[in-house]
Amino acid sequence: MRITEAVAAMVSGMLDQDPSSQTLDVLRRGTVLTGGGALRADITCPLTARLQAPLQTVPAPHTSAVRGAAHHH
Repeated sequence: MRITEAVAAMVSGMLDQDPSSQTLDVLRRGTVLTGGGALRADITCPLTARLQAPLQTVPAPHTSAVRGAAHHH
């Protein structure tokens, strides 16, 4: 799936730019997913396998961006 490859490439790029132990620790703790895609197993399962890292989903991920924007105003 294209989204899985795009996210995996972004994480790989982040590690290439900052291969410090701190970045690796963040990845080991897990990537946090937000948005409607976080509710789709056809995205989360392949992404977990591709990153070889755990994924965490925020509560009500489909509304998290709106709630975050409202919180900062």
